[in-house]
Amino acid sequence: MKTHISRNSFNAKKRYSGIYQQMGRMLTDADWNELSDIDKNRLADVLIDVIGSGTPKERGLVNVTDNPDGSKSYALQWGYCYVDGLIAQVRPDPAATLSDINGIAFEYAHQVDFPGAPALPVGDYRLYVDVWERTVIALEDTDLRDPGLHGADTCTRTQTMAQVKWCGTGVEPEDAAHNPSVGEAKLTLTVRQGSIEPDPCDPCAEEVALQDKLGNYLFRVEVHHVQYDVSGQPQRVTLKWSSENGAEQHVIGDEPPGFSSSNWVYEFFDGYSDPDALTPETYDSEKHLGRHLATGFTPVRGELVDGYPDSVPSGFTAVRRWDGYCEFQKSGNDWVLQSGADRGVELSTGSSVDAHGHITEGSTVTINHDVMTLAIELADWQMLAGDFWYAVVRQAVNVAGETLLSAEEPMGIHHHYLLLGTVSGGVFSPDEDLICQRFGFPPLTDLQAGDVCYRVPDCGDGNQPTIASLLKQLLGADFPDNTDARGNIRQILDALLCRHAAATLPIVKNDTLCQSLQAPEIRSVQDALNLLCQRDVDGCATYTVFPRPGWESVFDQIASNQDASLCFREGDYQLPAEKRIQSKGHLKISGAGPGTRIISSNGETALRFEACASVTMRDVYIEARAAGNTGELKTLNGALTFHNCAQVHLNQVTLRNAAGTRPGATCLTVGHADLQTGSAHVQDCYCDVGHLQIGMLFLNMDRLTVRDNHIKTRPKPRSWTLQTQLNDKLFAASARRLLINNGEVRNFESTRAAGKKNIQMDAVNNNRRIMIESPVAGNVWKSSLTQELGVNAVASNQVLLNTAKTIAARVLTDPVYRAGFLPFENWFTALGNQNPSVAYKGIVCGGRTAKDVRILNNTLEGVQEGIHIGVSDRKQSGNQRYQAGRVAIEGNTIHVLLPPVTVHRRGGIFCGNCNHLSIINNHITIQRFLFSRQTEIEGIRIFGTMGRMFIVRQNYMTNCTVGVRVQPVGLQPDANISNQWLVADNMMPQASLAVVAPASVTKTNNLK
Repeated sequence: MKTHISRNSFNAKKRYSGIYQQMGRMLTDADWNELSDIDKNRLADVLIDVIGSGTPKERGLVNVTDNPDGSKSYALQWGYCYVDGLIAQVRPDPAATLSDINGIAFEYAHQVDFPGAPALPVGDYRLYVDVWERTVIALEDTDLRDPGLHGADTCTRTQTMAQVKWCGTGVEPEDAAHNPSVGEAKLTLTVRQGSIEPDPCDPCAEEVALQDKLGNYLFRVEVHHVQYDVSGQPQRVTLKWSSENGAEQHVIGDEPPGFSSSNWVYEFFDGYSDPDALTPETYDSEKHLGRHLATGFTPVRGELVDGYPDSVPSGFTAVRRWDGYCEFQKSGNDWVLQSGADRGVELSTGSSVDAHGHITEGSTVTINHDVMTLAIELADWQMLAGDFWYAVVRQAVNVAGETLLSAEEPMGIHHHYLLLGTVSGGVFSPDEDLICQRFGFPPLTDLQAGDVCYRVPDCGDGNQPTIASLLKQLLGADFPDNTDARGNIRQILDALLCRHAAATLPIVKNDTLCQSLQAPEIRSVQDALNLLCQRDVDGCATYTVFPRPGWESVFDQIASNQDASLCFREGDYQLPAEKRIQSKGHLKISGAGPGTRIISSNGETALRFEACASVTMRDVYIEARAAGNTGELKTLNGALTFHNCAQVHLNQVTLRNAAGTRPGATCLTVGHADLQTGSAHVQDCYCDVGHLQIGMLFLNMDRLTVRDNHIKTRPKPRSWTLQTQLNDKLFAASARRLLINNGEVRNFESTRAAGKKNIQMDAVNNNRRIMIESPVAGNVWKSSLTQELGVNAVASNQVLLNTAKTIAARVLTDPVYRAGFLPFENWFTALGNQNPSVAYKGIVCGGRTAKDVRILNNTLEGVQEGIHIGVSDRKQSGNQRYQAGRVAIEGNTIHVLLPPVTVHRRGGIFCGNCNHLSIINNHITIQRFLFSRQTEIEGIRIFGTMGRMFIVRQNYMTNCTVGVRVQPVGLQPDANISNQWLVADNMMPQASLAVVAPASVTKTNNLK
């Protein structure tokens, strides 16, 4: 405490329990103060054993409310907390205007102990309490002065601070390695030897002993401010010291005679409360000590000035006197002096090593004061603003060279931290494993079963069911387990008394139990009863399927053209190869949602249904982990495939296919032979699409509805670097065109050559010349060509161009060669950073027939082309054209990725050859990259033979080259027939052209 005390004699290691005055003996301030410290320390020792850390039930900082459904709600309120046995109160600022008129709800910005707190972040964050003690003197609290003693200053006080602070969700505020209670720097303090630089005019100067001016006082060293780097390590630190314990402090303008001098350092701070002030003092500089984990926050500190200034700094109310200060900056492993002074002498590294004011830099810093040598080991130790050391100096016993402190860690300030919980989406909730331990503990006289935590023991063999495991299976999250998350005695008793039934009575499995009850899924008496009942209904071709080897044979048990209902239990259903289900009747398949996982590890199809009357599937997960196998669709098989099935209905099915370097697989394929058609309804499904693959593919559909599905591209495998993808020739050719393209070997003055890089070789290479499009400068190309060609003659400009293309191929494939040309290396690195995972197409409907197609309210993320509708037959010769019937594409959200290397068609929506088309209210976002800023792309494209009506309306498309392009082909419209070809009311921000369409298309109110 920065007050007028002679010493601090309290030492917890001595285990003193009281102080007793003797007759006729002196009572000192140290005795009285030690008695306070003994009582306070003993009380904290008791409370840390009995309570520890937490918040009480009735008036705690965390308010716990029991809801009618048995759950609990949590909220912060003004109240008490215990941290490491210390009781503290988080209180509102009496001068603040609170939003809660009842003054109950906690309001972060209005804490009286934390004025000027950093603003809360926009996203999620954690809250914790920092509890510590500070000194309050009469400058701050005028009630400490007794008017009867003419306003004399008597004793000081300590005040327990309770500050609710915030930090990021990835930070652990109770981790001492990152957020210590007190700093770790180590201080050594030695009485300094006499100067070896005596006054040459005083022949007796060398005989003067330093201790003649040593004096009697409490010497204080304190950390004034710490600045941390991004990793949380101290980077800049300011120290200050005082032979007056920093206790000489007065109101600015009311300093006593002799206080102001040029030989002292003065700290101007927030320390005086004027009773007549309109705005009460908040003491920011005194309440911002310690560590703040909130990002972007600069705590308020007092301002240090060497010598009392003619004009005092503004914004402060009090001034404190120090002997000196110094500021250090970390450089590598050393700490380097930035500025400092001691008793009017500027600190310096250039003076004599024994001179007053000399500094020795390094991981340990040594400072020569006028009577002390201070050595502080900073190194990589943590430090906190407010860390301090005491040293008792007594002239009668201390001599030059005596060590007063030896590698001592700070004596305070001690901070105590309590994690409260996380605020996510604006809602506060404590951490699960802390709820029962810390928050809402009742008085001992009101302790009930629901207040006592209980951890369910591990009952042993997981294969043998127990009452605990069956209750857990029955109650789910309502039953506590044996992890760190704790339940309470009431939950266990309630479960045993109210929920214990046949489902929670375990079966003991041994050799005497019948074989059918040995199955892993038979765990309780209720399971056994259910199995006995199920045997009575298996004759009607209803099957329950369990995840065991050979499970797929259940489909073989269904006769040809027989109807069946199959229920898949939760678990992993592994497939060694594609499973074909052929010529069945009406099949209904259901599962436990993503908990039922059917997985094929060796092909791009897990389940393939052929020639079934209908297939209805819901609540299953299907995955194929390979792509590129050949098949009837020429490698476009789906993880789930239907061929020539009259009706397909999918609901809440999750599909996942593998990634590939070229399009080779889909998540879902529904197709029919050319002479057959069928219907499909796909709703509320999720497609997890691999790189360059397709979400959903439909061929030859009579009626198709794709509604409310989510198609999302997942990241590429980490091993698929740009260098790996360049092994694909098609990808490599496209990448090379980014580096060199559209070369010119003649007609250099033509408009075709305008803007291209000019490369003119020297005479040794026959002065050959080419012009190319390239992001790399022409002089770099010339240097690489010169190195490649040497002194060899070049036969023609074409040969020079071919050589440049060879260099481009080496840049893409040869890291060593590329490293020799920094511009090529930088270009390659930039290209690698613009190489995201992207799906080839989201939803595709093709073939020769598409009579009635509805693509409604789907979300597609990370696709190269969102929706593609087009009927045709490439095998058909002649001019015969096929047309889709009615096509509605409405309400879809499409996120298109446009990486620099694209090898196929791109865009938001494509529709070709359609009789009646409506594209309405779709939202298309195109994400470009640095190298694809100029790549042309269309938001919506309509191409081919169109019927009498198509409408493109109320669509929103961003960042495309052309918003809507319409390109009818075939017969020209008959002037005697009116067509309704309309593009209207569309918004296309950042588009170069809003609509490109012939005059036969009405274009109205399209904005860009």
